[in-house]
Amino acid sequence: MSTLRTRTASGSDTHQRRAHVLPCGSLRSRSSATRPVRAGHRYRGLGHLAVQELVAESEAHIIAVDVDPAKLELARRLGARDAYLSDAGTAEAISTLVDGRQIDLVIDFVGAQATVDLAAALTAPGGSIITVGLASGTLAMTAGLGAAVAPDVDVRHVSVGGRDDLAGVLALARAGALTVEVEEISLAEASDAIERLDHGGANGRIVVTS
Repeated sequence: MSTLRTRTASGSDTHQRRAHVLPCGSLRSRSSATRPVRAGHRYRGLGHLAVQELVAESEAHIIAVDVDPAKLELARRLGARDAYLSDAGTAEAISTLVDGRQIDLVIDFVGAQATVDLAAALTAPGGSIITVGLASGTLAMTAGLGAAVAPDVDVRHVSVGGRDDLAGVLALARAGALTVEVEEISLAEASDAIERLDHGGANGRIVVTS
């Protein structure tokens, strides 16, 4: 991918390092965010790329959840209508906002037990849960009344997108509708960056430069 370049709507070259992260980050978010979308759908748990993709291509009511206030502020700036810090009261707060278990689609970009449990608690009957994150959370499917997951919920894991997703990502980037938040660091800073990633402290993508 060393030759990949995109162009903004104004015709100027997009920064090479920002272009390089589009296939990785944007394909994973797009392959989840472009599941069937209808006006009035509500979403939560989105990465900053998926927020932009949904804003550009749907009328979704986007609800962002994160442990980092800076990421929530970024989500609002990019188009999320509501944003909540992830804590013990998040599920109740969002349920109050949407009048019960009424989230049509949850996209979980973390995949930890806490986020998987939150998805199960909020997704409406007949809705969808899409996990993108790889933090080893477990979604238990229990038969019978009182199950953690509502009836008829579609659950799937998305790893990466295909050629059509890549074409869509690049089209949004060229139109200026998709920007990648990139923090550039030196190789000497890589260990500290990994530590920040482990604690959710990175806002966007981190790129190591020579």
